[in-house]
Amino acid sequence: PPSFRPATNITPAGIGPWTEADFFRAMRDGVRPGGVKLDAFMPSRLTREMSDDEIRALYAYLKTVPRREFGNH
Repeated sequence: PPSFRPATNITPAGIGPWTEADFFRAMRDGVRPGGVKLDAFMPSRLTREMSDDEIRALYAYLKTVPRREFGNH
């Protein structure tokens, strides 16, 4: 909806520098590397229920997403 803040484009810097452990912490605890909490809109209350294999698969997939400037489709 227009009232929602635009989603963060993760492809420029993205999760590129994140380790798998960083990604697990974000998905399970809602915390980015460096200790900054993820936006409350991020459904970490749901992603923390994902299995280790599901989180690893998502991490592996996101590492393959090509860089894309914000707003370009």
